[in-house]
Amino acid sequence: MEVAILIIIIISVIVIVFIEAMIYMFLRSKFQAIDTISDSASKLDGTVSTIQILSGNLFDQIAGLTKLQSELKLNFQSFYDMLIM
Repeated sequence: MEVAILIIIIISVIVIVFIEAMIYMFLRSKFQAIDTISDSASKLDGTVSTIQILSGNLFDQIAGLTKLQSELKLNFQSFYDMLIM
């Protein structure tokens, strides 16, 4: 009788350990997916920051070109006025 109870306890412990291992493997795969999503989000955040910096530089260059265009118009107008006189 004692041997049967001992065998039942050992089998129960083995089954419980096996179930815990299965749950651990399942949760580990889910958390790996979460880690992958987190890494992708970090890369996307870096990409968005880079795009914001580049768009800021582009707008600065456009503003510089607009200023240059205005200066060229004024210089051309001054040159034209000099030729007429």
